[in-house]
Amino acid sequence: MTRVKICGITRLDDALVACEIGADMIGFILAQSPRRVSPKQVARIVSALPNTVRKIGVFVHHSALDASEIARDCGLDTIQLHGTPAIDAVDSSPEIIQAFAGATSADDIIASTADFVLLDGCRAGLHGGTGQRCDWSLAARIASQRDLILAGGLTPDNVAQALSHVRPYAVDVSSGVEFAPGHKDIQKTKRFIAEVHSWDCRTNAAISDVSGDGLSPRH
Repeated sequence: MTRVKICGITRLDDALVACEIGADMIGFILAQSPRRVSPKQVARIVSALPNTVRKIGVFVHHSALDASEIARDCGLDTIQLHGTPAIDAVDSSPEIIQAFAGATSADDIIASTADFVLLDGCRAGLHGGTGQRCDWSLAARIASQRDLILAGGLTPDNVAQALSHVRPYAVDVSSGVEFAPGHKDIQKTKRFIAEVHSWDCRTNAAISDVSGDGLSPRH
């Protein structure tokens, strides 16, 4: 099943609702952004979330070591690193997502030593969170070889199309389910997650129909 990451969370209520309606990951921006939150805010929200949901801190120009220290203080499971060309993971590091945006080759992304890779849309001077769609053809090539988190310009209206093109491990949405930066729209969030689950169900049903159960003939 495709995982869903709701990113740019700034409010406890939004985080709780996202978890209730099926989000698998909750992301917090610990870098310059309209959705920036402090480590203290993150710790307060994280403490109220279920253990079944992965909590992710988003960092820009941090080493894995520095980000890991902040993550431990906040109770985060995973760190997402933007603008960090090399991953200097240490034994005490949590899971690491290395984020890429812009002119990066598929081979370089596939070769990342991080646990997961994320492909985002690109805008000059920004390392992510642009609301711009990334190159889905590039993403599909990467997703065929790595656990890829697809980000960039996803909305309830286009996420099924993105899934059909790319077939990623997870999808990441922030501005696509907001009514203002850092403020999630509950109905858009529900629609987004429902579209992902619906696509998964249709795809699994199609696979079952083609393969059959091995017992009865297909018509």
